[in-house]
Amino acid sequence: MNFVNICATKMLSCCQAYLQRLVALEKKPLFQHVAVRCICSLLDANPHFNFRESLLDATVRNISSPNDAIRLCCMFAVDHTSL
Repeated sequence: MNFVNICATKMLSCCQAYLQRLVALEKKPLFQHVAVRCICSLLDANPHFNFRESLLDATVRNISSPNDAIRLCCMFAVDHTSL
């Protein structure tokens, strides 16, 4: 494997670990708002991200949140995602 492939593989594994951590934090009330904002920002900034299914799952799961800020963030991200 060449250097570029090694870097790309490492980057993908770091992104996956970061996303798994965000999904775990999204379930904790203290961190939910920040985690959901990060998830929605990733989805909005790069809708063709390798782990977009996980981003969409978390976003759709929170689209019916009783928290207005979380709900609006999710609706905005889904609305601006053209998959």
